Amino acid sequence: MTTSTTTATTRFDFHLPTEVFFGSGILDTVGETVARFGSRCLLVTGPATGSTSQYLTRLLKSLEEAGISVAHFDGVIPNPTTDTISAGAIMAVGHHADVVLGVGGGSSMDAAKAIAVEATHEGSCWDYLFYRDAKPTEKTLPVVAVPTTSGTGAQVTQVSVVTHTQTRDKSALYNSLLFPRVAIIDPELMLTVPCHVTACTGFDTFTHAFESVVHIHTSPYVELMAWEAISLVITHLPAALSDGTNMEARTALAYADTLAGMCIAHVGVTLPHGIGMAIGGMYPHIAHGEALALNYPAFTRFTYASAVGVFARLGRLLNADLESADDQTAAEHSCEELDIFLRSIGLWMGLGDNGVPYEELQQLAEQCRVLPDYMNNPRIASEPEMLELLQQCFKR
Repeated sequence: MTTSTTTATTRFDFHLPTEVFFGSGILDTVGETVARFGSRCLLVTGPATGSTSQYLTRLLKSLEEAGISVAHFDGVIPNPTTDTISAGAIMAVGHHADVVLGVGGGSSMDAAKAIAVEATHEGSCWDYLFYRDAKPTEKTLPVVAVPTTSGTGAQVTQVSVVTHTQTRDKSALYNSLLFPRVAIIDPELMLTVPCHVTACTGFDTFTHAFESVVHIHTSPYVELMAWEAISLVITHLPAALSDGTNMEARTALAYADTLAGMCIAHVGVTLPHGIGMAIGGMYPHIAHGEALALNYPAFTRFTYASAVGVFARLGRLLNADLESADDQTAAEHSCEELDIFLRSIGLWMGLGDNGVPYEELQQLAEQCRVLPDYMNNPRIASEPEMLELLQQCFKR
């Protein structure tokens, strides 16, 4: 069996400035944690309905008991836009917030990070994207993150993904100042996550971990965490979908999500995320996990021959019968095994199934090459190949 794609002498760096507190019931510590960074808090969430309302009372009580003055921005939408961030920043400035608390899925935590920048800097958060000359400064408000889904890893990353409202362009702020100061991860908050959201976020965790090991700049430490996360998702995501109240499965997925987030904080993602970001920017009704699921079958077949050891190990995790197969065979079969896994979690879908017009594929292909993620793949897609990949993603 293939165990590693790197060697013990590989040079790598690892630093995680985020304090991580993990465990059932620790939501009640949020007040004392936030109080370490300020007394005037902007709470950032999605609309206070459904599962959000179930933990919001408990959260606000903890903040009140710690003497925190709270302004609640509940305007976060999936794939948060520059308009969303500006509205939150205006509220933060008006409240004189000195700390931002992001509670929810990746969209809420990403919005909290971007608001922390825009509220303290000139212009829009869009002026501080990773490739621009302007960079966030020490004025950036401290962020505390409380995830309520298991998928984005945003509680331990320095990334904030934002969509420009007018241009339909999805990009990211990337700076070490965006690492949350503290991540409070309470698996109890995931017990009410709907089945489809569980599938999408769980697969997002899988992709973060897998793209970290297939990444051309992976490292031994990243591999250690990533393969653990991959194994946990393969084992426990089906169980969580079968029974959303399965605490063992929810805890395992929350742990996998955190591990995978640490991985992408240090090496990043590859081709599928570049495609997924472009899809989310042009078609924001498609959830991030869906965008990844619909392009993974094309990605695996495009890439496996250029990373045989990694794909062979994946194949064997998905199907123990491949233990006796040679690496080339196991790698090739990993593509089919992942197809089976996607079907089992209800994410077997294509672009056409999600309302993407076929005639816009060329424009989408161009957008897929705007972010540099595809350059981290073991096989780099040319412009014509990117279009071919999207054509393969169109119909399932």
